[in-house]
Amino acid sequence: QKEFCNIIHSEAKRLTRFVDELLNISQMEGGALSIKRSPLDMERLIEEVVGNVQPDITRRNQMMEYQPPAKMPKMTGDKDKLALALVNLLGNASKYSPEGSSIGLQVQLDDRKIHFHVDDTGFGITPEEQAQIFDKFFRSGDDRVLAESGNGLGLAYTQQVAQLHGGKVSVKSELNRGSRFTLTMSLN
Repeated sequence: QKEFCNIIHSEAKRLTRFVDELLNISQMEGGALSIKRSPLDMERLIEEVVGNVQPDITRRNQMMEYQPPAKMPKMTGDKDKLALALVNLLGNASKYSPEGSSIGLQVQLDDRKIHFHVDDTGFGITPEEQAQIFDKFFRSGDDRVLAESGNGLGLAYTQQVAQLHGGKVSVKSELNRGSRFTLTMSLN
């Protein structure tokens, strides 16, 4: 019963994220998406994000490796939007990686910036598709990717959130070897 409850809980969260992404995409298209800045407890934010994706990671027999900085910085931002952006990155890492693999999250600080690195050993992305993955509704033509559910909104949303926080999202990927997505934002 506990396993079924975890599945139901995970799917309810996935559907909630989908609806939120659709609403936010329409706001992006209309130029109305904004952020509500407030002080963030980064340790708690990361804990919540990892808690959101952990059921999927556990179901796929994957391991989550988290490397925090020695001291988490103080920053302001929109907690809900930032959390959803990180959930998108970690959820994709899990979804597009084989069972039994490791998903990594590393938080790195430098020069008044914070970098969230999400690493996987998944399918990887061709250089041609890397130029398109942040476009709304884009999905890879790779059959392995198409076999997974998705709507092509998560990375577009994540990029918009990064930009609203004065940052960006980048990717380094090698086909059949994995990817590293990096969400970089200014510390204010």
